[in-house]
Amino acid sequence: MHGSNSPAPSARAIFTEKRTYLRPLDEDSTIFETPSEALDRVIGHQRWLWENAQGRALNLVQEAELIELRDLMVAKKVSASGRVKWMGGTDIVKHRASAAFNCSFTEVGTPADVVDVFWLLLQGCGVGFLPVPGLLTGFPSTLKTVEFDGSSRYDKGGAEDNVETIEDGVWTIVFGDSAKAWSKGAGKLLAEKPRAHTLRIDLSELRPGGKRLKGYGWLSSGWEPLRDGLKIITDVLIRRADQLLDAIDIGDIVNALGTVLSSRRSAQIWLHNLAATKIEDQSAVDGEFIDAKTDRWERGLGHREQSNNSLVFWNKPEREVIRDLLGRILHTGEPGFVNGAAAKRRAPEFVGMNPCAEILLPSKGFCNLMQVVFHRFNGDLSGLLRAQYLAGRANYRQTCVTMRDGVLQLQWDDNQKLLRLCGVSPTGYVAWEGEMNAAMTETVADAARNGANSMADELGTPRPRRVTQVQPAGTVSKVM
Repeated sequence: MHGSNSPAPSARAIFTEKRTYLRPLDEDSTIFETPSEALDRVIGHQRWLWENAQGRALNLVQEAELIELRDLMVAKKVSASGRVKWMGGTDIVKHRASAAFNCSFTEVGTPADVVDVFWLLLQGCGVGFLPVPGLLTGFPSTLKTVEFDGSSRYDKGGAEDNVETIEDGVWTIVFGDSAKAWSKGAGKLLAEKPRAHTLRIDLSELRPGGKRLKGYGWLSSGWEPLRDGLKIITDVLIRRADQLLDAIDIGDIVNALGTVLSSRRSAQIWLHNLAATKIEDQSAVDGEFIDAKTDRWERGLGHREQSNNSLVFWNKPEREVIRDLLGRILHTGEPGFVNGAAAKRRAPEFVGMNPCAEILLPSKGFCNLMQVVFHRFNGDLSGLLRAQYLAGRANYRQTCVTMRDGVLQLQWDDNQKLLRLCGVSPTGYVAWEGEMNAAMTETVADAARNGANSMADELGTPRPRRVTQVQPAGTVSKVM
């Protein structure tokens, strides 16, 4: 796999790649892809995207571009995102495109928004969210008891769809054994609620934890984490009976959904708009958010571990506000600070951001990423410019999908087709020869923009609103 100009992989890189990006070829996880096979799958994904977007097979020039892109990936000079390295080329991303996207952002103010959040997490897509109180409410005050029925299944094969019944004051939801059923089942708890005295959540159709999910390739979490997450949610809804949920309640619900999943499939950022510029003007909810993670385990609020928490400032706060905040976050490191006014100037559609906070997003917006390893082009500026150009084109092709997957609200697809957000990121920047040269940096960034724009122009689709970003690369960097 490794060409003569490629760095020899470290033991950590080999282990991390096999653990994270090489898919099992059998259900017992005894046979895995080779790195070369995984790369062929990723390039195959690019071919599918391109052919699907232009409506015909690639010609020889286009095939040559994919070969050039593959060679850059072999040399560890360019990398697709971790999501694409795992899900690219699979059948499931052809009808559930969000499974190949890194991250997303949405306001959460309706039951449909809750469904969207859980669905995206179940696809492996991180979610940034901003609670919007006003429509979501707690349970009716008549509902006092929540019961859970577990599963005794030893294998998959349970019913895939939910079944909801109401009989003799007992509201029963039988959860189906599928991502669609889980996400819509969570939404049912927030939607129109019968005035029952007991809610019975039946999880008996679910497969046990540790079973391989054929389409996604990862392991099932089982029914117990889902029960525990839903228990957190129903506790909130009982406590807030016949009342509107506030921003903290909604945040707890979204965090609880994240506890159901593995760490990578539960990435979240919880944003809170802070309008007050003086301490005395802060609301009770402002204070609750600022202290949301303080002593969370001692207070039985460990689910709040699931999100990065950040305050969005829309007006310049007084110095005393900053001094107070720094003192209050001393032990937790959160919340972080976001300059909302500056973000809005850079991106007029800005409402929030992805969990790692490098992409400015509208509500119901996606981001997808590529990396170019700058320092491996030291002494070869023309090679770096070409790599950036090709990465921009590949990144744009990832935007050429439909988000109409039968679950997500249509606004996700509308925003995706309008914005076409890309995210070509520099990795190894501090070891790059142009690190301190602003003009050189801008020239290299322009190469990525030119690449993405050229791909859009060839396809006759909108140019991307933004192309470059600075990614806090994690696992992919360890492999590189």
